[in-house]
Amino acid sequence: MVYKKVEVMTFKKALKESRTRRPGVKKTVSKKKKTSETSAAMPPGRMEKMKDAPVPEGEEPKSAVEIVEEVLKTKVQQSTFLRNVGLQSSRNNFGKATAEVAAHVRDLEQKLERSELQAEVMQEELAAIKMKAEEAEAARDKELELLCKKSQEQEEKLAHLMALFGAKCPKSEDPTGFCALGETPHLFLLILT
Repeated sequence: MVYKKVEVMTFKKALKESRTRRPGVKKTVSKKKKTSETSAAMPPGRMEKMKDAPVPEGEEPKSAVEIVEEVLKTKVQQSTFLRNVGLQSSRNNFGKATAEVAAHVRDLEQKLERSELQAEVMQEELAAIKMKAEEAEAARDKELELLCKKSQEQEEKLAHLMALFGAKCPKSEDPTGFCALGETPHLFLLILT
């Protein structure tokens, strides 16, 4: 198996390479006798200035990643770094992404509207079902009340008839002294039917 050596590129190294490929990059020699590159688009030390800038009270200092991100955002059109690495600038895809997002938002709004309409219809149906249930319950209660009244009246009539005919049965072991249905005299049965 053959392994290839892969070189990991740091941001400074990548930035240095991207500047060498761009037109308008000048090479200057600093007092420390190191070669540095400057560009008209990005003054030297901008990131260092942002890092060393005083931090307002209550805020945390920006991390190196945030500073680099901010610099890249401001200079993304002029930077060839993303293109050299094989990535395109997000500004090139901005119109396409905006249209896709807008279409997605419209789709979600339509779904939301449909679900709201369905919820309204279901609420109306639920209200109608509740009303029908209440009406049915009221009718059932009224019918139960009528049945109770009829039952009470029949019990009163039965008690009155039994008292009239003296339907006491000596054989019965009922403590009330009234006949059980099987021991009822024939005359009493004829009156009830």
